[in-house]
Amino acid sequence: MIHITSLDDGLELFKALGSDIRIQILKILLENNQMSMNQLANELNISNGALTGHIKKLEECGLISTSNDSSGHGNQKLCSLIQDRILVEIEKPIDLSNVYNTLHQGRAVLISQRLSNLRHGYILICDRRAR
Repeated sequence: MIHITSLDDGLELFKALGSDIRIQILKILLENNQMSMNQLANELNISNGALTGHIKKLEECGLISTSNDSSGHGNQKLCSLIQDRILVEIEKPIDLSNVYNTLHQGRAVLISQRLSNLRHGYILICDRRAR
């Protein structure tokens, strides 16, 4: 599984998935587990040269792997899907550098004043009236 937690981290993967041909390659490999470059090119009705660039992009993103098979007649390059899930979890960063100024009105004391760009977590606020 590929886990993306920020848009910047997922940029190359998003670019790779922006091609209809590459999406078709992934769908074909999901159904067939492993295919040669020749089989994929025939299935997609594109040349081996055109397919090579798409395969390289998917391989760079860690979605597929390629291997050489020399059994039988000549060498074949085999393509396999290595990731079947992509999890994208992005949240707007929270800037908490000024939280103390907005919350402190004589009743609340912010324990952690200087937290910036916090994605997950808690802020501990103590109410002086509760004492």
